[in-house]
Amino acid sequence: MDLIYKSVFQIANLMIEGLWLLLYPFIYMILRLKGYEQSLALDFPDTAGGFVIHAASVGEVNAVKPLIKSLLKQYPASRILLTTNTRNGLKTARGIHPDLVARIAPLDLRILRWVQLKRSKPALIIIMETELWLNLLWAARLRQIPVLWVNARMSERSLKRYLKIKPLLRSFEPVIKCICAQSDADAVRFRTLFDTRVVDCGNLKFALDLPEYDKDELRRQWQYETDNFIITCGSTRPGEEKLFLDVFRQLIDTIPQARIILAIRHPERLSEVINILNEEPYSLHSQGGKPHNIHIIDTIGHLNEAYAISDVAIVGGSFFDFGGHNPLEPAYYQKPILMGKYHGSCVDSVRKLLDNNAIIITEPEHLFAEILNLYKDKNLGREMGERAKRVLTQYQHSLNVHLNEIMRVIEHK
Repeated sequence: MDLIYKSVFQIANLMIEGLWLLLYPFIYMILRLKGYEQSLALDFPDTAGGFVIHAASVGEVNAVKPLIKSLLKQYPASRILLTTNTRNGLKTARGIHPDLVARIAPLDLRILRWVQLKRSKPALIIIMETELWLNLLWAARLRQIPVLWVNARMSERSLKRYLKIKPLLRSFEPVIKCICAQSDADAVRFRTLFDTRVVDCGNLKFALDLPEYDKDELRRQWQYETDNFIITCGSTRPGEEKLFLDVFRQLIDTIPQARIILAIRHPERLSEVINILNEEPYSLHSQGGKPHNIHIIDTIGHLNEAYAISDVAIVGGSFFDFGGHNPLEPAYYQKPILMGKYHGSCVDSVRKLLDNNAIIITEPEHLFAEILNLYKDKNLGREMGERAKRVLTQYQHSLNVHLNEIMRVIEHK
């Protein structure tokens, strides 16, 4: 059976690589137009026995930031190469630390993965969350480079999909040294797939490394009035901007000082969002100046500031089936948090906040009433925010647990 899976894997790779060579000029042109030509480049920096860390996009890059800083302190002589799949992730990664090298991850082709590891020469590969790149694992096994997952999570749906190729995945086990799962449920799913060390290390996203702000001073810098009731909608996805704007139009009739900030998950969707406004006045954060009632953050790197100055935080990607985004960032700034029912990508964070009455999960049709209630009952919002911050403090030990597992792998290489 193992031989059959390995043969299919090899044949599939040969077919994909054949198509890649045949269509290379077109693939390169498309990737270049989108700003991703680096995913075909072969100029990988040499880590000289350091670490290669992979984090898919902005959320994962932000979550792994404290771990990277801790590794740089623990192993100051080691070089770290961080790869990510998105340009926004790359921009975020480059701001983590001056000693960190960041670049777009290569396509998961055997030749590119082989060259990546041959030239980067890492002593350890660290993969964030649920990235199972088969050719990366293949190249790691051939070069005998240990692999470790951090903040690993797996849904039931993903588990069913991966079970279909379980024999192939198990063929990579010799280099898979540890899987640091987010929760006990995730650990159980990973143990179903792999016969290797799996540890419930907690959610690394609780170990946030965010800047502190003076809320009143920051509000003045953003040119909001002291009595403005600010609703920040973070990481919004298609369909949600219209939902939030419709709710805001109702709110402003009741709360004239209400203001809304839309932080688009993918800023390239800006024109799509502007079309929804139907010529209503709005302001763009990139242009500066005093914000209108509707203010759009159209650049990366300002969402945490928006959460810090807000009175209510709405976490996007959760009112339609996008899996949700991290609710722990507004929790860090002690904000009352509203979120939709689609939060499969952050279910552990949401569950812990729910257990402490520190978040409200609501349906779109109830969003107006929930915000209005938080406006009328300021104590409710303040107490929710305080409980949310306590949850973060309670589970911050995850960073040390992850570090201990990484050190264990390094010492037993």
